[in-house]
Amino acid sequence: MRRNYRIMAGILGGILAAGILAGCGENSSGAGSQPTSFEETKAASTEAAAKEEIKKEEASGEPESGKEVSQAERWKPTGPITLIVHNAAGSGTDTIFRAWAAAAEKRLGVSIVIENIGGGAFIPAMSAIADAKPDGYTIGGITESPYYAAGYMGDYSVDLFGQLDVLLQGVENFNLLAVGADAPYDTLEEFIQYAKDHPKENITLGNSGVGGIHDITIKGLAKEAGLSNVSSIAYGGASDSAAAVAGGHIVGHVAGFSPNRSLIESGHIKLIGTFKEGADRDERFAELASANELGYEVTGLQKWGICVPAGTEENVRQTLCDAFQASLEDSDFMESVEVQGMLIHYIDGEALTFIYQEIYDSAAEFAE
Repeated sequence: MRRNYRIMAGILGGILAAGILAGCGENSSGAGSQPTSFEETKAASTEAAAKEEIKKEEASGEPESGKEVSQAERWKPTGPITLIVHNAAGSGTDTIFRAWAAAAEKRLGVSIVIENIGGGAFIPAMSAIADAKPDGYTIGGITESPYYAAGYMGDYSVDLFGQLDVLLQGVENFNLLAVGADAPYDTLEEFIQYAKDHPKENITLGNSGVGGIHDITIKGLAKEAGLSNVSSIAYGGASDSAAAVAGGHIVGHVAGFSPNRSLIESGHIKLIGTFKEGADRDERFAELASANELGYEVTGLQKWGICVPAGTEENVRQTLCDAFQASLEDSDFMESVEVQGMLIHYIDGEALTFIYQEIYDSAAEFAE
C-alpha cells in the first residue's frame, strides 16, 4: 500500500474535551463520550485498531500490561517531580506541558518542575528520561516528534520503545504554515505557486528539530508539490523558529498555533494554511485551506502525552496516569488548551504506543 506523507495517528478528536475516557488501562475505552463527527469517528477507529493489534500480540504470547493497582497500593509522591520537555521554554510543546503539569500538581499534592532540554534531534531529552531512576520522580513529556526523528535517522541512541513507557495522551492538534506578514502570498495555494514561479529563489522554512514532525511536514509538502527550492531549517523549538520568521531571517515555519499567537496579534506573521487531516476546514481556521484540500497527501498532527522510564513500577505508573488523566477535566487546563488553539483528546498508553510505532515506521521514507 502506498505510504502517504502524513502522520499515521488518526485525526483531530472533535471539540474541546471530547474523547476524554475513563481509566488509563486497556479497559478504559468504553466509558467516554461517543464520537459525533466524521473526524471523531475516524480517530476512534484508529484507536480501536490499535487496541485490536495489542490484543493480537497478547494472544500470541506477548506479556500483558500490568494489572489494576488498588487505591491502598497506589504510590504517593513525597517530593517534587521533574517533568522533562524536549523543546525550548515558550514553545507550544512547553506551554501545554506546563499547563498540564500545573493541573496534575493539584491531584498529586506535590510540585512538578519543568526541565527544558531542547535540540539534538530530541536525543538529549529522551536520554535524560530513559536514564532517570524509574521511581516516578523524573517523568517525560512525549510527542510524536522523537519517534519521527528516530525513524528518520535510523541510528538513534535511545530505544524509544524499550527504554520508555508511554502512559497516556492528553492533547493533540494539527500544524500550520506561518510566514512573514509582508510575504507576497496569503494562502497555501499562492505560496506553492510562488515557489514554482521562482525556482531559483531559496525558500527557507523553519522547524523545531531535524526529523521531527515540523521538519517531516515541510519535506513532505516540498516532495508532494515538487518544490525543490523549499528547504527545512532546524531551530531549538517552535518559538525560536517563529521569532526567526518575525525577524525576516527565514520565509516561514511550520508549527502549532501557540508559538504563533502573539506574533500574529502584533502583526509580524500571518497564517496561510493548515496540515490537518482531510479536505474539510477547521472552524477555528475557516479561512485556511489544508494541504489535503489542495490535493497534497501531507498532514501534521501533534500528539502530547506523558511517559516514564522503562521499569517504573505499576503502582507508580497508575498514580501518575490517574493524576494526569483527571487533569484533562481541570477548568484552568481546559481554558489554557483552548487559548493555545489545541484540543483535549485522551488516548491510553497502549494505543498511543501503537500509533507512535506507526509514526516511527513511516519516517524512514524521508531519510536522506
